[in-house]
Amino acid sequence: MNSSTPIELRNLNNFVALAEELNFQKAAKRLHITGPALSVQIQKLEDLLCVRLCERSSFRKMRLTVAGTRLLSEARDLLRNTQRLVNNVRNAASEDKDSLRIGLTSLFNQSFIMQAIKSYCLLNPAEKVQWVEVGMEHNLLDALESGQIHMGFAYDFHLPRMKKVDHLLIVDSPVRAVMGAGNPLATLKQVPLSTLARQTLLCFQDSWFDFQDFSALFQEKHLSLQNIKRTHCDVCVVDAIGGMTLMSEMQASVLCPRLVSRPIEGLNPSFRVRICAVWEKHKKSQQILDFLHLLQENAAQ
Repeated sequence: MNSSTPIELRNLNNFVALAEELNFQKAAKRLHITGPALSVQIQKLEDLLCVRLCERSSFRKMRLTVAGTRLLSEARDLLRNTQRLVNNVRNAASEDKDSLRIGLTSLFNQSFIMQAIKSYCLLNPAEKVQWVEVGMEHNLLDALESGQIHMGFAYDFHLPRMKKVDHLLIVDSPVRAVMGAGNPLATLKQVPLSTLARQTLLCFQDSWFDFQDFSALFQEKHLSLQNIKRTHCDVCVVDAIGGMTLMSEMQASVLCPRLVSRPIEGLNPSFRVRICAVWEKHKKSQQILDFLHLLQENAAQ
């Protein structure tokens, strides 16, 4: 066999028809080709494999050789698997047209996003909505480029490094100081920035707080942070540890009852939490447009 000459699926399909009919004319009719054309193709297949696949007796009866019998079994399996592959790919393409895959991190599992997903499902019952757990920035970009997700979410300060995405601002929220309800500072209407600088601030991994350079925030007021602790725990440990953390007003509004939030007196008003919906450039489908509309409606509420 010449390794540089591939066997085409058409050749195998023709051979299977002949092997099942054991008659060139019947097989040719089944394949909608002429008997001589089928004979030539079978001869080419035998030449490629360097074996005889079928033999004729003096009574014009045909039978398969041992090699032909083996090829019939293998070819049937290959053709079935090929058809299954084609069907699966076509089904996947069809499902993709009627689906919306949203990339989320635990940070962005906010109630307004989940409510937008619920609303989208109610308005589009024939479509599937899936949310996929993705990491920040690089993992998000990989998931978008590979087609694993159609859209995701990112903080605004990540956008300059995300050249291949379009975005829409969804959340633009003030920053709040979050503490346990029993913390003495919880009695204040506002927490002064100077007081905040003396507290133990808890920084949760991959949170908005984790990505910020807070030294500049305090230095512009001639203050210095005294104690920042990084933790992998849930935000509810703020109450148990006795420290404080920073988060958006929107996030703080749905905290557990043991926690309270307060505005920060003296904080630069431009220092806000901004979350954007992102998707690959030039790939804003109707599903994405519809979902963005629902996101904006639910975020506004």
